[in-house]
Amino acid sequence: LLMTLPSVETVAEAMTIANFDAIFSARQTLRNTLALANSKRLEVIWNDMQDSGDFNPSAIAAGKRALSGTVLAYLSRLPNGDSRALEATSNATNMTDKIAALSALNDMPGRARDIALQNFREDYDGQTHVLDKWFSLVATAPIPSALSDIRQAMCDPIFTLSNPNKARALIGGFVAANPIEFHREDGSGYAFHTEMTLTLDQINPQTAARMLAPLGRWRRMDEGRQSKMRNALEEIASTQGVSRDVFEIATKALKT
Repeated sequence: LLMTLPSVETVAEAMTIANFDAIFSARQTLRNTLALANSKRLEVIWNDMQDSGDFNPSAIAAGKRALSGTVLAYLSRLPNGDSRALEATSNATNMTDKIAALSALNDMPGRARDIALQNFREDYDGQTHVLDKWFSLVATAPIPSALSDIRQAMCDPIFTLSNPNKARALIGGFVAANPIEFHREDGSGYAFHTEMTLTLDQINPQTAARMLAPLGRWRRMDEGRQSKMRNALEEIASTQGVSRDVFEIATKALKT
């Protein structure tokens, strides 16, 4: 726990006006600096935590898995760290370690991440609940291709907006847990949210309404983003035939 850096959202909560880009940049710099300064010790811890035996559900074993994943997140920032994380996704003998390795790669666009995600998708083909984790990884990646990757994932044969779990993992994951790409300065994240809200509203108004919360936090943002977020809420609220659930949330968000 002491080695885990606070999330971007946690730091933003302490700011009057949230600057997610600056927080993310500072967090990445800090993690890289800590990894380089402590590389030898991290290597020792990583090696000590490796266990190729049968899965052990004990608290001690769970703690070792958590520490291993945290250390890997640092080691992945070192030269050739992406290759180490990719190897860890293949060597993992349990889902905790596999997701930790994938998470270490998730903010590192490139060949290693692409291969790891593709392998995970293929390895668990047909296991729809497990693949919700894959959708979540795609949705929460703070990388420039996030929106195009999400649209591509929406074309996956097992994805459907009519399945609440899939919608929450991919669409909900993006709007609620990817502040870097959701709050892109050009407003494309808000435009996507608007599009998905209105589409989902025709299928499941309750789920669509619950996903509106991030747009309701517009007062936390700079003036340019505030304007774009308010415009998105106004477009949603003024759309003909919008459900009462979505209308009420959108109009309330505009007033608060």
